[in-house]
Amino acid sequence: MKVLLVEADHAVRDILKVALQQFDGSSVDMAEDSWALELARSNAYDMLVISDTLQEPGDGIKLLQDLRAGGLMGPAILLSRDRGEASGLRKREAVDVAQVLTVPPDTVEIFKAVVAAQDRMAGRR
Repeated sequence: MKVLLVEADHAVRDILKVALQQFDGSSVDMAEDSWALELARSNAYDMLVISDTLQEPGDGIKLLQDLRAGGLMGPAILLSRDRGEASGLRKREAVDVAQVLTVPPDTVEIFKAVVAAQDRMAGRR
């Protein structure tokens, strides 16, 4: 599983990266901002993990829309400081999101979200 992780906060990014690397066969590429678009142009990703969903300039919803427009269709896990607002944005903006977690996520939440996203990839919704 190849994951694109977009998170500006180094501490949160490290927690997420370590958790994501616990899955067999996983590799994680990291970006802090719109550099994710450049990575996505040259790599195929199975899953997206995007934070800063409500903050400018790192608006994760807009970034997710741009990644989707560029052809990345794998499940996305969004992270937000406000789960309710991020969920509302997700519905209003019609972006396909597997999970919305609050920041900082705990390891169990991350594992559950990744397993749910993997099930989604395998068509087991």
